[in-house]
Amino acid sequence: AYTGEIGGSINIEECAATIRARVAHPTGGTVHYFIHSWAPDPDAQARLVGAYKPVVAARFHGLYNEIWHRVIADRPNGAHNAFKEMSRWYSAAQGCRLVREAEIATGTRYAAVYLTRPDLILWRDVDLRRFCLDDFVYHNYCDGCDADFHFAMSSEACEVFATLPDHFDRYNVGTGADFEAFFRRESAFRYVHDHVQAGLHEEVARKAGPAKAKAYATYRETHPVAVGTR
Repeated sequence: AYTGEIGGSINIEECAATIRARVAHPTGGTVHYFIHSWAPDPDAQARLVGAYKPVVAARFHGLYNEIWHRVIADRPNGAHNAFKEMSRWYSAAQGCRLVREAEIATGTRYAAVYLTRPDLILWRDVDLRRFCLDDFVYHNYCDGCDADFHFAMSSEACEVFATLPDHFDRYNVGTGADFEAFFRRESAFRYVHDHVQAGLHEEVARKAGPAKAKAYATYRETHPVAVGTR
């Protein structure tokens, strides 16, 4: 069900193109992609791998309802953390773990990490070099909803993020306040809004309204991208 319609279903390739054009290109340097997904559909899995060409094998937990539902639901504090929240942040943490595993294997650290969703569209550059990543973890701000598709952080902060499921018993991951508390108590990083991008120049494709869809269409007309290239 990937129709490519803005405001409808997800077009994996189009969303990947905006992330490459709006994050990887302005940031420069060598960019590596890492994927964790619950997607059980082999076609969706293949399209994700084809669109991003991850530097290490993508991690798919396709037996979502049969295995991982029980694994996450059995975590302490399950009554305080809705399953959808735990599954969302478990997946994000798995992506961060893939980054850390690659760093350990190569003996190097990434200069910056951008954690996002594969259904995001952007129409403004996200240059990771402009962030003060030594002290802060930046997230998108959404009035009345969770920040879940824009995190800019250092390698060290990414390592902390990877431990989030180990703390499900202490934090309600459905609230921004507890995310702030998680980073404050488990690390020295401050969890802050990114007011440059937040709510202005990015949106989940299926939620983009007419105005944002028009802005996205204009961006696509003026910034052609070769889908599937590095």
